[in-house]
Amino acid sequence: MIKFPYFVCCALLISVWSEAREIFSPVQDIIKINTTDTMATFELHCSHSSTICRFVLINDDQKTIQADMNLEPKRSYQRHTFDNLEPKCWYRITKLIDGNVIESGRFRTRMQAPSVPKINELFCLNPNELLVRWSPPIPVHQEGKYSFRIEWWPNTDPNHLYWAVVSIQNDSQQVIDPYSVIIRNLSNENYRLQIQSHLFDTEYRYDLFSDFSSNQEFNCIINNDINMDNMEILWLVSIIFLSIFATLILLLVIWYRYNDFRSTKHYDLEHFQKQFQLNDMDKK
Repeated sequence: MIKFPYFVCCALLISVWSEAREIFSPVQDIIKINTTDTMATFELHCSHSSTICRFVLINDDQKTIQADMNLEPKRSYQRHTFDNLEPKCWYRITKLIDGNVIESGRFRTRMQAPSVPKINELFCLNPNELLVRWSPPIPVHQEGKYSFRIEWWPNTDPNHLYWAVVSIQNDSQQVIDPYSVIIRNLSNENYRLQIQSHLFDTEYRYDLFSDFSSNQEFNCIINNDINMDNMEILWLVSIIFLSIFATLILLLVIWYRYNDFRSTKHYDLEHFQKQFQLNDMDKK
């Protein structure tokens, strides 16, 4: 672990951490060139006779030292890139000579680009409407504004592109399914569909976006016909089952009536024979 004198630490960990904007002094010994979500590039100036310049990079959010480097004196600016930084994190870069702070600047890395959305479901509501559902991107930044671009086109004409944009509001948790959209006015064609994530940094006013998802094919007319065929099969099976059930009931009724008729006929025959015997005995 690198140790600093007390007065140097006080100079580095100054109260300007609470400020919510990037600050660089007008001396411009430290010039910011570019920042990404994990890297920051600067032009650093060290031309103080033969004195070595020290540059310290501190993570302002975690109050930890990210990098500590020395530069030899040169008349021109020296470009240096700091990597392995945290996304959407505040850092402070400070120039020191003999323990004295010459210049200090504060900057923030960019948000991490959203992940490619995953299409979870393509469901035909009817021959002309399609319900599209997808998974939310990772990571989810509360301060950023998410939106999704949905594109679809006929297989026969890829240049005939349709698109829609779905924005996720701050109160989207109150919505039943914010990551969904209904596409309307479809025709009897095979289509392909893809989705792209967008994240807008409302503080620094720039847009980050992912790659498009792998496109998926659909046709609501065909799907609807398949659904109708399944319904017809189900209806036919139901009719057959009811017909078999009714036939069994009818056979049971016939069998019962037949057995009842045989029992009655047998009883009548026995009764007739007994009556005949009684009559014969009376005659004798």
